Amino acid sequence: MGAVGQAFSCGKPLFSKISDCSYFFCLHVRMFYNIHTHMKRKSESGTLDEQQAFLNEIAKLWPLAKGSLSEVRKPCVRKECKACAEGRGHRATIYTHHEGSRLRCMHVRPGFVPELRRAIENGRKLEAVLVRLGREAVLRNRGAGK
Repeated sequence: MGAVGQAFSCGKPLFSKISDCSYFFCLHVRMFYNIHTHMKRKSESGTLDEQQAFLNEIAKLWPLAKGSLSEVRKPCVRKECKACAEGRGHRATIYTHHEGSRLRCMHVRPGFVPELRRAIENGRKLEAVLVRLGREAVLRNRGAGK
């Protein structure tokens, strides 16, 4: 029988037939496969859980925008406007944002200003979440390298 068959000190062979040996081998292969597969699924599940948590977190941040709001005073087109004649001008809100490398400005209607202000604030919160996730990913990667 050899060393494999006489594995226990009781004197009885561990495997009485070749088929028992192949069964034992297959059982071990299956066990290692299950451990590897199960552990991998846990890892993927953790990633899916993290993705779902991220989606839940950003869903609360709607509406989203990136840019800034500025209140300016602009002259009007009327010839005899008292406010413009006194140099006060008229209030206007300007939304400033980047399109590629170009800076763009757009006039915002007064009724839309509160919603756009909230969207810009939410956009800043989203950026903070992305920075946090990037930092956590780098720290996780550093820990995995040990």
